[in-house]
Amino acid sequence: MKKKKPDANDTAQVELNLKRAVIDMLVLQLLHERDMYVKEIVDELECQSGGMFKLVCPYNIIMRMVEIGYILELPRRIAPDGRRRQYYSISEEGKIRLKTLSKYYHRFTTQVSKVMVSDKTRKGTS
Repeated sequence: MKKKKPDANDTAQVELNLKRAVIDMLVLQLLHERDMYVKEIVDELECQSGGMFKLVCPYNIIMRMVEIGYILELPRRIAPDGRRRQYYSISEEGKIRLKTLSKYYHRFTTQVSKVMVSDKTRKGTS
């Protein structure tokens, strides 16, 4: 049986899966910093990530986390652009979830990094 070589589509799928795995944590982190409306979340995430994170369907993510209870809908208010906007805030449950996700993320990435810079990897041997 012939092995399939990885191609650009495989790499794109891996990137997509990694982004999906951290998006809730990133949105919660932004809302932990301050209340925001959806476009502000999208713009801030894209800016702070150097363009790596561009939310295509932000309302689906926000509404799912509102339903779960991680995010609260706040009363509409006037945004800096002069328009009335629906603002969102992180809930107490969301803060707990953020802490849990952040802890796991840091532990996970630390261990991945250890493997990636192991002696075998540095020496270029397998």
